[in-house]
Amino acid sequence: MTVHKIDVRPSWDAVVRITLGVLGTNDFYSDASRDAKKHLFDMANILDTLNNKGLLTQEMKETIEENRNFDQHN
Repeated sequence: MTVHKIDVRPSWDAVVRITLGVLGTNDFYSDASRDAKKHLFDMANILDTLNNKGLLTQEMKETIEENRNFDQHN
């Protein structure tokens, strides 16, 4: 029997958009907003750790920069 796996994890982009939506529709000091801010800081810490340990390749950094430039123009 063949087992197939489907990856249903959201992209980082999707997580940030959802988190910002929560922040935009809730009282800044609500539990939902506090949790959303915590998740954003967790993601930032993960990316900082990857960067500080040299685990981001130059190609990955260039892709991130390209995506940032694309988002700023759209």
